[in-house]
Amino acid sequence: MAKRPTTTLLIVTSRFVARADFGPGPEQARLGFWQAAAPQESGLRAAVGTALGLGPSCARDVWLLTDQVWMQRVYFAAPVMAGLGGEQLERAIGFEVESFSGIAGLQSRLGVHRLGVVQGSEAFWVTQIESDQAAEAVACVAVAGGRLRGIVHPGGLPVPLVSQQKAGPFSRVEVWGRATVCVEKIDGQPAQVRVVNVNPSQPQWRESVESWLTRLTAADTEWLPGGDSHDLAARHALSEVPTLEGEALSEFLKLWADELSRAEPRVPVITPPLRPAPVRRLAAVSAILLAFVLLGGAVHGWLSSRDLDEAKGRLADLGRAQQQSTQLATQLGTLKKQLAQMESVPAVAAERPDEIRRQQERWPALLSAIAQATRDGVVLDSLTGDSGGAVHVEGVCLRPTAADELAARMSAVLNTKGWTVSAAEKWAASSDAGEAASPLWGYRILVSPQVPTVAPVSAHQTGSHKP
Repeated sequence: MAKRPTTTLLIVTSRFVARADFGPGPEQARLGFWQAAAPQESGLRAAVGTALGLGPSCARDVWLLTDQVWMQRVYFAAPVMAGLGGEQLERAIGFEVESFSGIAGLQSRLGVHRLGVVQGSEAFWVTQIESDQAAEAVACVAVAGGRLRGIVHPGGLPVPLVSQQKAGPFSRVEVWGRATVCVEKIDGQPAQVRVVNVNPSQPQWRESVESWLTRLTAADTEWLPGGDSHDLAARHALSEVPTLEGEALSEFLKLWADELSRAEPRVPVITPPLRPAPVRRLAAVSAILLAFVLLGGAVHGWLSSRDLDEAKGRLADLGRAQQQSTQLATQLGTLKKQLAQMESVPAVAAERPDEIRRQQERWPALLSAIAQATRDGVVLDSLTGDSGGAVHVEGVCLRPTAADELAARMSAVLNTKGWTVSAAEKWAASSDAGEAASPLWGYRILVSPQVPTVAPVSAHQTGSHKP
């Protein structure tokens, strides 16, 4: 009897689909590999179904690699993100990247991996997919008898593909369908990535990739062209990775299987949504399965021990799903209460359109005002935000009064745009020189958000009336 795999990896791209099965234990021996052209039918579900159908029954644990997810590296103020984790962190980042990915934060699933803090900003490696797509993949794997553990972009694997020194420093450029991934790992440090969401035919793509290549410290850089031909490999003496097909693709998936078997993979992993069955149905199925388990001795003659173990596993899965269903029902009730509270004050937005519009225009107005207010003799060095939403504008100028004039010009524009501009704080750039002798002056201007005043909503406005 053929050994059933413990892990199945699927990879779905615009050009091909493939599947690899792996056995138990830390060595995860390859038990099978299959590859085919991408199906003509569009959609992630069709591609996942095609990949699953390439071989026999899949493992219970299934991972999906696909370049159809959006990916990027983003930065946020470290103090703001320090206390966030899990779903809170994903929800906060989802709202922030919505304008870049084009995927609504509330209608998506995210994978987030922290890359470290640099100069007060924390870097995050983020992947995102629409919730409906993720749910389709979950359903497709469930029909095949498996459980989708996670969705991962195939780019950015933090180990070299060619070198046998898997623990040493390396760098690589990978061209995938929707993103080009530049990854570098230096000894003793976590891997760093740059993601270029520009078509390789555009000039900006070459500029971004070449600027990254020029600052590398690794002696040899791998090149995974993803089926496209570029002259960058020759220009920068890159080591081309064999085309991902056949044995090369099988080895590629083995490296990914090793990475995903870690307790904490070093890549962003999208946790797929669960679709628990109705509680009544779960209770009925659980009762039936429990009866089979209790009567295991009586049916041993026609039910093999392997089938019995699988039945026990299914029972445990259904129990967990039932518990998750109860938790989801509780969360749904909480959300309904919050929605009712929000809907009880619709008159506020209707009566204060100017205030709401002003709050929406605050940030564009701030950047525009700084650009317009800056004059000769004034240099802007940095814009730094704090946890309270205020912005610190810092730089140098030739005259101390130039900072005051800059603050006054900014205040004239921003006072009606939802911001309050404080007086400029100034200091001599050279501590041992007086005001007349100092050639440069440093300045800092605090720009704080105005807090809108909203009158309490009356009972008449909310539609409720006391007798």
